[in-house]
Amino acid sequence: MLSAETAQALVARLPQAQAEAVLLRHVVRLDEPAVARVMRRPVLVVRVLKRRGLRSLARLLDTSDVTHHVVRTLGEPG
Repeated sequence: MLSAETAQALVARLPQAQAEAVLLRHVVRLDEPAVARVMRRPVLVVRVLKRRGLRSLARLLDTSDVTHHVVRTLGEPG
């Protein structure tokens, strides 16, 4: 399991829009329409940013299964 500091450092390495989408969706736990309203972007753009962010985090951790693990951990279909 990652410490909060490690997770924060990894998220900080993402492009700003990806980090924002990941944090709003998976830390603040807003649904995609709410994230889209906060970010003032279409829902589909938010979805792409979130997925890219999770994939980037997986690469940073050098684990191809991290994206699916994170999604399953948060109770979303993966």
